[in-house]
Amino acid sequence: LYLFSKLFGPIPFSVNSITTNKSDFFTVQGIGEETAVPDTAFMNVGVTKTGSNVESVQNEVNTAVNNITEGLKKLGIEDKKIKTTNYNIQPNYDYSSGKETFRDYQVTQNLTLEITPITKANDALDLVTENGANMAGSLQYSVNDEKKKELENKARDKAIKEAKIKANNIDRSAGIRH
Repeated sequence: LYLFSKLFGPIPFSVNSITTNKSDFFTVQGIGEETAVPDTAFMNVGVTKTGSNVESVQNEVNTAVNNITEGLKKLGIEDKKIKTTNYNIQPNYDYSSGKETFRDYQVTQNLTLEITPITKANDALDLVTENGANMAGSLQYSVNDEKKKELENKARDKAIKEAKIKANNIDRSAGIRH
């Protein structure tokens, strides 16, 4: 090579610019769980009445709902925890003779109750049925909103911690340096 360069001159070398971009990513998933004893019960109740006069049927439903609401307040359930979720007035017709004939009106009012402490749920169920609720059910147990947020944050922190551990283990195994 020395001799060649002396005889023929310098050898031209060129370097092209090379740019590399890291485009390989990996994804890890972390799971965090928290549990708690329920402290709140949610119950759906309703009153349905039928009759030929819409005003009298509405009054029957309103009276029953007012009695239910007052009883629940005496039981210690706050007014803001008793919510009307549906109020419906529906005329019913008979179509059996080939023509539309008015039969009666049906009035329905549904309530959702948030009951705390949870030990009042059975008493509330007895009270609503004694005071005219002819639909009661869908009893669900949960924790209050403040406790729920606290549990979600703890579970999220656990999930993030687990995901970081997994990512660091993959880094080490793959020989990736930061």
